[in-house]
Amino acid sequence: MARRLVSKRRQTANATAQDPLLRLRQMRPVAVRLPVSFAEALTAYTAEQRRDNRSRRHRVNRAWIEALDSVLGAYGRDYGGRSQVQTVANGLVKVGVDSPALAHELGVVNRRALLERLQELLKGLETIVDLTVRVVSSGMLTPMRPERFVVSNNTPETESDED
Repeated sequence: MARRLVSKRRQTANATAQDPLLRLRQMRPVAVRLPVSFAEALTAYTAEQRRDNRSRRHRVNRAWIEALDSVLGAYGRDYGGRSQVQTVANGLVKVGVDSPALAHELGVVNRRALLERLQELLKGLETIVDLTVRVVSSGMLTPMRPERFVVSNNTPETESDED
């Protein structure tokens, strides 16, 4: 058997094509089953719906926190940690809070201003018709992630020494 003097260059997935789309097409499995069972289609559909609902609720939750900050000022940040959007369906936003007093303040006293601010923030993305605030147990509220609270303080704080 003759021995090869020049080694063959190995092709990796990154070196096969410069175009990322061509690389993806080359790495894609060749045999894709076209007939899909009803169970597989239903599983794929529900997974897609869960992903959409999760991102939708996350978007409305961020808008809820911004609405609290703009309507309630200094108290909005504290209330944002004690409340969370539970569901968004058919234009109805259901918010869960941890105390009855907070539910009354947000759901009755400041409801109209919060609803208008939510509609303004989500204009073109979501259709918000109504806002419901309910008390839920503290275990139902998941802790707020730090990325949801963005502090936009552009001016540095300085201490003045006036004696």
